[in-house]
Amino acid sequence: MAELQKMVEDVQGLLRASRLCLWYGEMNAIAVPIRSHPSGWMAAPVLYRPDSDDVMFSTEPADALALLPLSVRAQLQGEPVAAVLSARRPLDAQRTVGLYALWQQPADLPAEAPRLARDILGTVGQLLWRLGTSVDFAENHPQMHALASALPQGVVIVPLDSRLGYVNAAAAELLALPAGEARPDLLAERLQQLVQRTRNGGEVAAFASRVLGQEPVQPRERTAVWRLVDPPRALRVTISPIRTPRTQAWAWLLDDVSRETALQDELANNELKFRQFYQSLRDTVVFYDMAGQPVECNQALYELLGLPGPGPTALTPAALGWDAGSWARLTEECLRTGHTPPRERKLQAAGGRTVHAESSAYLRRDAEGRARGVWEVLHDITERKNVEAQLILSAEAFARHTEGVLLTDADSVILTANDAFVRTSGYSREELRGQRPNLLKSGKHDQRFYEQMRRAISEHGWWQGGVWNRHRNGELFFKWLTVNSVRDAQGTLTHYIGTYRDPVAVRTAQRHIEYLATHDQETQLPNAILFEDRIQSGLQRLRGGSGQLGLVIVEVQGMTRISNALGVSVGEQVIKDAAERLRGTCIGSLAVARLAKEQFGVLIEADHAGTLAHHCARILEALNPPYLHDDQPVAAPVAIGVSTFPLDGEDSQTLLIKANTALGRARAMEVPGYQFFAAELGREISESFALESGLRQALAHDEFFLEYQAQVSSRDGTVAGCEALVRWRRGETTVPPAVFIPVAEASNLIVPLTEWVLGQACRDLRQWDAHGVTIPTVSVNISARHFQLDTMVERLTHIVAEEGLAPTRICLEITEGALAEPEHSETKLRALRQAGFALSVDDFGTGYSSLSYLRRFALDELKIDRSFVRGIEGDPGDRALANAILAMARSLQLTTVAEGVETEQQQRYLAEHGCDLIQGYLFMRPSDASTLERYARERSSARPASVASAPQVLPASARG
Repeated sequence: MAELQKMVEDVQGLLRASRLCLWYGEMNAIAVPIRSHPSGWMAAPVLYRPDSDDVMFSTEPADALALLPLSVRAQLQGEPVAAVLSARRPLDAQRTVGLYALWQQPADLPAEAPRLARDILGTVGQLLWRLGTSVDFAENHPQMHALASALPQGVVIVPLDSRLGYVNAAAAELLALPAGEARPDLLAERLQQLVQRTRNGGEVAAFASRVLGQEPVQPRERTAVWRLVDPPRALRVTISPIRTPRTQAWAWLLDDVSRETALQDELANNELKFRQFYQSLRDTVVFYDMAGQPVECNQALYELLGLPGPGPTALTPAALGWDAGSWARLTEECLRTGHTPPRERKLQAAGGRTVHAESSAYLRRDAEGRARGVWEVLHDITERKNVEAQLILSAEAFARHTEGVLLTDADSVILTANDAFVRTSGYSREELRGQRPNLLKSGKHDQRFYEQMRRAISEHGWWQGGVWNRHRNGELFFKWLTVNSVRDAQGTLTHYIGTYRDPVAVRTAQRHIEYLATHDQETQLPNAILFEDRIQSGLQRLRGGSGQLGLVIVEVQGMTRISNALGVSVGEQVIKDAAERLRGTCIGSLAVARLAKEQFGVLIEADHAGTLAHHCARILEALNPPYLHDDQPVAAPVAIGVSTFPLDGEDSQTLLIKANTALGRARAMEVPGYQFFAAELGREISESFALESGLRQALAHDEFFLEYQAQVSSRDGTVAGCEALVRWRRGETTVPPAVFIPVAEASNLIVPLTEWVLGQACRDLRQWDAHGVTIPTVSVNISARHFQLDTMVERLTHIVAEEGLAPTRICLEITEGALAEPEHSETKLRALRQAGFALSVDDFGTGYSSLSYLRRFALDELKIDRSFVRGIEGDPGDRALANAILAMARSLQLTTVAEGVETEQQQRYLAEHGCDLIQGYLFMRPSDASTLERYARERSSARPASVASAPQVLPASARG
């Protein structure tokens, strides 16, 4: 024993000399300091493995503190630490012994401290081994009590078995128990009562349940702050397990942190008040770090910049108008003086709007006086700057106005005059101030004249008329005077403004305004308003006579194509050149005018229709030759419609309507020319109106139905698709598509009609699927009108989705006319492809610039027009065109469909030259859905070797 006592004294001496503190316990549970602030040294018999040589040691502060157990680290909170030494050594599977020391300055760390630490841990290890016994440290009550009693924190030990627990003096006061041993159930009850006294009871109960539960928790999760209500108090509670071979218990450490928490609460409350204050400011406040990066701002910044709220680009130096140079100058000034004087800054707001702000910046320092950043206050002065600019502009405009301007107050006392009025009157500005306008009175106007002037100003707010005035030298001068009254926001009269104009200039301006109202500015020709007036004059002169009045409308064709291909400016120049040619050709006509963007009107007086036809021929001869652009010819032929008085009508509106009707017929001619209105045109118009009216009712009355024509694979003869063809059953008759489709196009009824076709085709497709007949795709024609709708893609996608089909089952057939205006079609075509629709160009090769469309637009299929197919058998030119189309399609990896195939020779030729699908009377006439279903079933089961030998729906006698 004497030897052991000597070892204990040696360890105590080493600890006192080295200022090292010894601890013992479990790393992940409670650790009992053997020598720590403030308990001192206590020897204890523990288990020790003499063969263990694993010592973990560090003097790096972060690593050294991490080697300490949680409870020791908790005691060290708030200690001023600059240098740390820490070491630990495992004793067995659960136990660890360690030591640590703290220094306030790095230089205080003794050089021999690491060696002493290793020596002490070795000596303590030998001592503990020598003291080795089965008595558990946690059950050494005298030592445990001495340790717990010396701690300023409350300590509660709650065993998990029937043994007595322990509460020290600091905890006894909180639990209303005497210090010392206590029953576990009583300790648990009092701790529960302590939970019930907390203001955050739910949070505290959840914390205790989580720590005391079965699931392991991290050491940092074993500490929480309890806020007691009565008396107001804050406890930092740490719950740690005590697990030894003979003891299972929970240690509760209750540390009074009321003062610390109160300071934190006060700080948080002050911070909240400050945030509420600066967020409510109408002026903008922005906090920056020293590098110029915005850290925080109030809501006013987003309102100033017109932004909806915080976003990824809102708080950046660039968004707030800072670059590296300007920020460096600002921080230099703030570091020198602490703030910057108010100055103006420009910021770029949403939508490209410029915001003017008055800026003041202030240096931000921390508690130790170190510069931490800059905060800036921005006051919006945009409105003030706008008012200043308006005042400057008004003053400048007033002074430089070429007409004389006189300003008086509400009592007609002259306040000021501009330079022009000074020159006109001969009086200086100083001579005029304080006088009344009657200073210039000429004596040529009686009292009644001035009374009428005052009454007009009083009733209407202004007066205008000619006035004689007298110059300072006595000479009379005449001016056109306009007097306006000025009132404030409340309607109170504040000023009068008199403007004196030269009457010659007034008359010139009036004539110019009249000219602008009646003439086209681009061509300088009379416009539609003046043209109608000229028609009225011509009709008045000819009524009762024997002559005729011809109303000619000339339309320049292809302007959209020219503008798209060569630019708008070239299109405008073509119109100007056409106007010049027309003006030169129609010398002697009653009128030549521009009626619309691409239309001109000519009024011709003639003795008979032959003379009018001669004039029209001369117009065609003059306007049809190509125009030159960069030495290249630009073709813009014209179409002409003519109506005559008195044959076609006796008023201007009737003649204009009938001339436009004739123009429509001229447009439809294979080679545009001129057409006179005739009675049959009138009948066509009536029939067209009747058809349009019927079409409007047809959808509502379910008069439309679909027929389908199969598209047969040239490879294996199966039905690879079909085309949906709309039909109209009107009463007992069926209206041909060639009759009602143009009317539907012209009236825009084609849009709802097309969407009905798409929906019905989807329903038939589902029916075929349900019957076990697979037809991969259905082709539906889409009008160019659809491409003018912004919602086109959404509408078509919605229809297919409602029918439960994928867009990949639908091929949309588009005419080349729909592609003629890329600004309407390109984006929509790409969106349709992305949605899954296949895209086909119908009647390929019959329009213009077809190859350019294939290069520009993402398409899937070409349909070779029936006119080329028809000529394959006997026309080498058509065969060459068909071959070129097929070769081009192969190179672009496009599917080809040949329309109008009626003979086996045509079919064989197309198949041999690579055409993918065949459509025409050779295989099937357009028929209803059930007929197509039977036909597809037959071809699928037959699986013919070639399409020519396959069964045919159309009898041979009907083909040809």
